[in-house]
Amino acid sequence: MNRTLDTAQPRETARPSRRALRLALAAPALAGLVGAAIPRPASAAATHITMPLQLDYTKLHANTTSGEWGADEPYVVLYVADLSQPGVVALTLRTTFQKMSKGDTDKQPTHLWATTGGRAPIADTDDVLVLAALMEHDSSDPEVIQNNVDSRVRNTLAANRSLSRTSLVSKLRTEMDVALDQAAQGASGNDDDRIGGTKSLELTPGNVLDASNGSAVPLKLRFSDGHANYDATFTLSR
Repeated sequence: MNRTLDTAQPRETARPSRRALRLALAAPALAGLVGAAIPRPASAAATHITMPLQLDYTKLHANTTSGEWGADEPYVVLYVADLSQPGVVALTLRTTFQKMSKGDTDKQPTHLWATTGGRAPIADTDDVLVLAALMEHDSSDPEVIQNNVDSRVRNTLAANRSLSRTSLVSKLRTEMDVALDQAAQGASGNDDDRIGGTKSLELTPGNVLDASNGSAVPLKLRFSDGHANYDATFTLSR
């Protein structure tokens, strides 16, 4: 039977029993014991997989080019860091620019993980930071661009390690765009251009599981700006 309480009418309050008082006084202590027994939730990106793996940049495919006079000369700039380490353990890499037309594929395998060489387990996919940008070469110096990315992104990473993964990646992507544009300027008005913005390669626990089971897992990032449209492929394997 449903009952509706009339809050406008005075009600007699029952006197609590001694047992009820004892339970009420004990409640904070009990709550503390229960809370202490509940483990901290595991990271959604945790894999608990100990198989050493490697991650490589493998190739760039031109779906369409920029449409400028002559063939495009794209190159990939990569910033890779192991966020499981207390300090900044990172690499800044780039491919060599090559002439490419629509439908061309440029293969320049480049080792990314482990950052110290070889293979290493990926216990948490949030530990693996891979930022990638695509540049189209004109007259800028790619080495100067690479060095500027290394300096600026490394400093920004060191100063913002306390941020969440999402906030940190967003800040680093912005910083890398600035570093690329800054270093490309001054090439007689014919600067190297970014094709789209810096992107982050995001691994999943499923990717790590598949790779640990023996699959070569392909991962792609797409870069586009105006007419240009390119796919960069990475491979996670054991």
